[in-house]
Amino acid sequence: MISEILKITLRGFSQVMLQNSALTGILFLSGILYNSPVMAAAGLLGCAASTAAAWLLKYPKKDISEGLYGFNGVLVGVALAYFFKFTPILAALIIIGAAASATAMNLLKRKLLPYTFPFVLVTWMLYFLISSGNLVPKNSLLVANASPILANAALMGFGQVMFQASIVTGALFLIGITANSVRAAAFATVGSFGAALIAMALLQDSAGINAGLFGFNAVLCALAFEKKGTVFALIAAALSVPITIAMIGLPVPVLTFPFVAATWITLLLSTALSANFKNRAKS
Repeated sequence: MISEILKITLRGFSQVMLQNSALTGILFLSGILYNSPVMAAAGLLGCAASTAAAWLLKYPKKDISEGLYGFNGVLVGVALAYFFKFTPILAALIIIGAAASATAMNLLKRKLLPYTFPFVLVTWMLYFLISSGNLVPKNSLLVANASPILANAALMGFGQVMFQASIVTGALFLIGITANSVRAAAFATVGSFGAALIAMALLQDSAGINAGLFGFNAVLCALAFEKKGTVFALIAAALSVPITIAMIGLPVPVLTFPFVAATWITLLLSTALSANFKNRAKS
């Protein structure tokens, strides 16, 4: 029983980057723990809360076992601990938000592929609630002092998927993906490199680019389309950059919304092209 709970928890971490592997989850959790023990604890709390909610609400056991109800909870916990001081009030809000993300996941997946959208919705709402009510003190958010080397910027892109401004953490995340799928790791690496290059061409924000702030959504896009092929992975990863740029300055944090939006747009494009190809084949 304990062994299965541990595996489900670790898969919850691995599913943040669409990997169903307890080993990958260990490496992801280790990467967060290296950079921020507080965010690691918050991620574990979020994963436990969202998974427990899914179990209590009797959602599909197979999905729970594979961590599909845990990963949004992980992100809720890590994100809130990134933006705000970890206090008893924040811990309670993480539990509530993570549980809500499980419900949102169950509702949304009936109509579409939710990916991290439940996390985005819940975190935006809690961000407004906490900020407007001054419920918890904010953290001082500093742009990482990353070296202006493209390889480092790409690794930071991996780390920033879970709000970790650390090259070491990014490397552990990449190793974690590689342990489960070399192909997925290759796609994600190209996505992070490509996003950094596109961001360099579109704007003068070397600090943000070096810190991986334009790469992490592209990493997720590339992973989402790894099984569909290179072209769609590149399209989605490229789309995530201008969406990220367009969101800068909005009253909500960017989070992984560019990944969700770019992926949904690319899926629509893929469906349209497939339908067009079938129609031509019939005629």
